[in-house]
Amino acid sequence: MILKRVESSINDKPIKILEYSSFVNSNIILASETNLVYRVDLRDGNTVALKTFKSDVSHYYEDPFDGFIREVKINNMIAYHENIIKFLGITKDPKDKYFMVHEFASNGDLQSYLNTHHNLDWLTKVNMAKDISNGIEHLHNAIIVHRDLHDRNILVHSDGRLVIADFGISKRLGDDTVSISAGRYAYLAPECLQDHNFKRGKPCDIYSLGMLFWEISSGISPLNGKEKIEIYQCVVDRGERELPIDGTPSDYISLYRNARNGDSELRPGIAAIQRILDKVIERLLKLSEHQSALSGLNVSELKTRGESYFNEEKFDEALIYLNKSLEINPNDALTSFRCGEANRRINYLEKSLENYNIVELHIS
Repeated sequence: MILKRVESSINDKPIKILEYSSFVNSNIILASETNLVYRVDLRDGNTVALKTFKSDVSHYYEDPFDGFIREVKINNMIAYHENIIKFLGITKDPKDKYFMVHEFASNGDLQSYLNTHHNLDWLTKVNMAKDISNGIEHLHNAIIVHRDLHDRNILVHSDGRLVIADFGISKRLGDDTVSISAGRYAYLAPECLQDHNFKRGKPCDIYSLGMLFWEISSGISPLNGKEKIEIYQCVVDRGERELPIDGTPSDYISLYRNARNGDSELRPGIAAIQRILDKVIERLLKLSEHQSALSGLNVSELKTRGESYFNEEKFDEALIYLNKSLEINPNDALTSFRCGEANRRINYLEKSLENYNIVELHIS
């Protein structure tokens, strides 16, 4: 029945049907309000994920099959992209229960990944943000709005590549894009929190993206531990957002702040976000090259290069050389002061205070 209903609404792209008998060793890896996800081995040795909707989802859909059919249709119309979870087809068990079949991401969801990876460098973090942004660009170019972006819907492959998953409430623009009672509150744009009937468009995805960018920088879920009413009061009533984590690149901070703007019309589009992320990555790669150039330089050369970059207001570059100089000569109060100034200028406030304290210690 489901297959006929899906096929009747999709004329240009057939859905692959997989034999349920090819699956073995099924284990539940996620149980949400609306669906169940299983990790399943194939007889050929590969692993996939099977997803099905719970039978009682009447508080989300008038027809219990609507959610399944909608998500199958969205998955089937999305062209392959390396940052979108790959849809492999559907299958049916002996009890006539239908499942979507997806590739399996062995490193779990973003929240779990960040909870166990505490020492990611900034280049890795920004590349993670770029992965999500790549996926959203692909969706938005296909006139699809995800509408439910959060850290449990971003999955991580064994190679560290991030993919966007869960298109249960996604919509094509032009379809009815009214919100339904879903989505994790901390990632919802203020306009969606204020009005659950608000028609979610691309700017709502951009807001959620900004929240994810902050989460990648911090390793913590946004507004963690707050109840729905507290989130509403914080985001809508007081216009508050999570504060930057000390040490975050200033251009990355500006990007996610703009994406989290309370005015949806002032949020950047995905193309602008992509351009900015490319520039941030390019700058971080150059900083990495400076790190590689440190070997063989003496203290005098390190200080000279550091001072030169400081005077050019290239504070990230200056800190690479000045910090290395301090490692060799930690009693150099002038260099420590310079590091404090550079850290202050790029909002590395804790490091700045640490440098100033060292200066005060040497002066006293």
